[in-house]
Parts: sequence; structure tokens; C-alpha cells
Amino acid sequence: MENEFAHMEQRLNQAIDIIQQALSIIDSVGEDLFALRRIHKEKASTSEKTSTSENLEKSEVTSEERMKNLETTSENKAIPDQAAQEEEIDEKEAELISKRFAEVSHKILSQTHKVLPKTPSISNMEIDIKSYFDEYYRVSQIAFNIRNSDKCHTIHGGFYPKLIMLPGVNPKVIAEMFKYGYVQTIYPSTNLQELVYLPTEIREACRQFKDGTKTTSDIYLQIISAPPDWEGENYFSGQHLVQIGISKPRPFQKNQFYIKFPEQMDKNYIERRRTAGLKALYDRFLQHLSNRNVWTYQFSSYISVVSIGNKMMTMGSISKLRNEASRIFKNKIASSTSARSQLCKLLKHDEKDCGSCYTKDSNIKAEDEDNEAIILL
Repeated sequence: MENEFAHMEQRLNQAIDIIQQALSIIDSVGEDLFALRRIHKEKASTSEKTSTSENLEKSEVTSEERMKNLETTSENKAIPDQAAQEEEIDEKEAELISKRFAEVSHKILSQTHKVLPKTPSISNMEIDIKSYFDEYYRVSQIAFNIRNSDKCHTIHGGFYPKLIMLPGVNPKVIAEMFKYGYVQTIYPSTNLQELVYLPTEIREACRQFKDGTKTTSDIYLQIISAPPDWEGENYFSGQHLVQIGISKPRPFQKNQFYIKFPEQMDKNYIERRRTAGLKALYDRFLQHLSNRNVWTYQFSSYISVVSIGNKMMTMGSISKLRNEASRIFKNKIASSTSARSQLCKLLKHDEKDCGSCYTKDSNIKAEDEDNEAIILL
């Protein structure tokens, strides 16, 4: 059942992405369509003025001139009528508009091949799994290669790099590293250009933070992530907690711990990273609930954004943090079976306490209430 919900959520997210892409494409041709419409109106206005001028001139024509016009009518039949020319122009404009809309429709429909079918064939499943792993491997190689560059490094040891991104880093690199859980801290430029490819929740929260604090200083983003995972055809997005704060000048030192790229990066490595990330997220949510001085911004199913303040948090903020901690504690976040089992061990669950090991029991409701009490604080 959990996998079915995860699959449905994945398809819904893909549908939302397609709609957003469609809106973006339509917006890109909107200006052209308005321009064509404006040209059409201008030509119609010009035609109307010309017609009015001709009528005034005709009213002043003498009888002799009318006779001459009648004599030359046969010759004028060979000349194309101005109205016919305007109709031809209108038809061309209409054809151009129709062509533009056809291009938009084609682009929109061409995106649908990215949506996974409900019952994929074995070959499709194998291709998808391979593409997931290849992309994970590619991004991981980049993370290990840039960990001691001029604008990106790490000062912590561990079994994978936790990158500190300095001003001027390519925003696309930051977005990729963030998606796969390799970013620990981002120090963006004053114009926040490094964040342009991060999720909307983060960019909007940064704007609200700067407006709310009235700060002209640079900010930082501290990030805890549980990287993505998958099982079969089901893909499980990464989970992220982002904390925004005001940056203080300090010297940066390059990493003294040289973490070697895994000789054999396999699914176990990926699951270990996700499990360790979920446990770190859980611990930080509990810490925020204990301190009670956290301001929360927009939360989604995979991103939580907060900042530390000097006031007691609201009930709404408490509820958000408590819900996120509860999702992890009850193992409700969709992950591979192996990753969920590892999380059970890290959280030291009894077999019937954990969502992954859930079994029907007459006392399960009371036990659930006890579990919630642990994270109320």
C-alpha cells in the first residue's frame, strides 16, 4: 500500500511538472500572439481610415470624373481589390497563429513520454532503474571532484562529502548537489543568483526572510538532506531541511579529510546515505521543537524551510515540525524496504512500533499515542 501511494505521488508530481512546462511554453509564445493581434488591429484601423478618406474623396468627384471612372471600370477589373489583399493578409496571419499554437501543442504533448506508465514492462523498469543509478553515480563523482575547489569545499570527514558552496558557484551545480544530498551550506551572493534552480519553497522563503528581517547582509542556507532512493519502478524523492540565517564573515579552510570515491558504489551505499539523512533530520526536528524559537516557512512533502528567531514559535510552527518528526519516527516516508529497515534499527524501534514492520494488534492505537508523546517535548 505504501508503495502504491508513493507511485501515485510520483505520477502526480510528474503531471504537475508537465503542466508547469506547458504553461511556460504557452507564455513563451504569448508575446508573439499579442504582437500579431496588435498588427491586425493596426491594419484594420488603417483600412478603416483609408475607406473613410476614399468616401470623402468620392463625394467631391464631379460628374465628368464619374463618367471617366465608368469608362475605365473594365480596365480596373484586372487590378486586385484592396479588400481582397487585406483578406489574404488576414488569412496568412491566422495561419501563422494556428501554426504557433500547433507548435505549442506538439511541445506539450512531447513531454508526456516522461510519465511512467501504471504497469511498466520489465524492460522499461530495467531502463529506469539503470538511469536512476547512472545519474546518482554521475552526480556523486562531481561531488567528490569539486569538494576542494576554489568555490566549493568541505571541512568535515565522513563517508561522503558535505559541500560548502561559496558565492559564484554555478547554480545548476548547486541544484544537482542539493537534489542528491551533497550540500551542507550555501553562501549565496547578495542577489541570490546561486539559488535560481533550487525549489520554489526555498527561494520564496529566502525572499520572506530578507523582507522580514530587513537585513542588508548576506545570508546562508544550512541544509540537512536524506538523498533520493528507489525500489523497482518507484522513485523516492530526497527529503530536505533548510535553515536560513544571516551570514557572518569568517575565513574558510579547505578540507583536511580526503574522502575517497567509493570503489564500488552500490545500492547499499545509497540506502545508507538516505537512512543516515532521515535520522539526522529527525534529530534536528526534535532539537527545534526543544528550543521553541524556530520560524517556519512553506513546507512541502519533501522540503522544510525554517529560520532561528528570538521569539517563541507559534502553534502552527510547532505543528509543522511535530508532523515532520512524526513522519520519520513512524517510518511513513516512502523509501526502499532495506532503507526503512535500517531506519528502524537507528530509531531503535520494537517490531510492532515501526510503520515498516507494522502488524495488526489490538493495542496498536495506544502504542501509537505513546510514540507521539515522545516527540511532543
